[in-house]
Amino acid sequence: MSDQIQTEKPANPFLPIALIAISIISLIGPQTLEARKVKASMLDARSQMEKTLADSQPTMQRFDKMMRDLLLLAQTDADAKQLTVKYGIAVQQPQAPQR
Repeated sequence: MSDQIQTEKPANPFLPIALIAISIISLIGPQTLEARKVKASMLDARSQMEKTLADSQPTMQRFDKMMRDLLLLAQTDADAKQLTVKYGIAVQQPQAPQR
């Protein structure tokens, strides 16, 4: 009779935990990688936009100076006055840069 009794191995308590961990990693892992790619592309786009903005500053400053000169000229010249009225050119106070 003792020959027929089988001894069972105790169940491994870490097997369910390992299976759950593998499942979570397999579900979240690809999403994490994709999120990192998206973040990298967004940071790249932002740096390109900041570079474009920095490159446009000298042009904007020249344009602003030209419009201010036109407004000064409009005080004494009728043609310049017509241009300022026609296109609605006016002086605005510079705004503080936004962050």
